[in-house]
Amino acid sequence: MRGSEHNAAPPVYGIVEPAAVSILAKAVSDYCSSHKIERVDERENVAIKVMCLFGRGVTDADQLLAELERVGQGNLALLGAPGRQILCHHDSGRVA
Repeated sequence: MRGSEHNAAPPVYGIVEPAAVSILAKAVSDYCSSHKIERVDERENVAIKVMCLFGRGVTDADQLLAELERVGQGNLALLGAPGRQILCHHDSGRVA
């Protein structure tokens, strides 16, 4: 694993190390629990946003949760720090 338990390296060529998967899964689980999100399709939307953030370099669990809180549950959202925002759009399972 690159980085620490709370700060994993973003994926290289789509490969995510097991420790990073744990961080990502925990972020999805924590966010969904705190917002009482139970439907599978809604949890998948959260997971896609987490992967989008992770792929853009947000690798800390607390940062992931903070970004999720900031963008909320909309399907079309700006993700990332001000000045470094990217558009992450979920449409039929694809991220653009």
